[in-house]
Amino acid sequence: MNLSLSLTAASGGAALVLLFALTWAVQLRTRNAGLVDSVWAWSLGLLAAQEFDILLQLLIHSLREDFQVPHVAVRLWATPQELTHAAHDAYQQVDAELSQWTQNLLTPYCGKQPGLDLATWFGTDATPQSYALIALRSEHAFGLLALASDDANRFYPEMGTLFLKRIGELVSAALLRHVTLS
Repeated sequence: MNLSLSLTAASGGAALVLLFALTWAVQLRTRNAGLVDSVWAWSLGLLAAQEFDILLQLLIHSLREDFQVPHVAVRLWATPQELTHAAHDAYQQVDAELSQWTQNLLTPYCGKQPGLDLATWFGTDATPQSYALIALRSEHAFGLLALASDDANRFYPEMGTLFLKRIGELVSAALLRHVTLS
């Protein structure tokens, strides 16, 4: 006799609830293991990328493809170590309000678009409905990583931000090789 059937027959619906809970826990563990593998591979890629352009391409591609974030943008206001990098999209000028807001951002912001000018960050056809904004920092903020989704519920104020904070720390560490902080 199947173990789940004998447990259900012996103890009613409680065993069935337990079986569903165990199945859910195993599925969650499998998903988390896959996430850990993706983060590990992504981290190694960030560490290995010596060229600024390749680093940003890897960062954006991986967040889009491996983590299913449809809209990703980086803005930096630190000085590039190589002047040729200043022409990169990541160095598009940001206003003082955004850099000050980011300086005060100690944990990632999740939710609807805050009162900041982010309209052009993701292209003219993009209409994100939710955002995760992550300060890139050393002692002070030197940039912002913006993740956005067309799904209004993807990034929301009550969600846990530890994983997003770690992403910000990894990206900051990788970018510090390419910027000069003032």
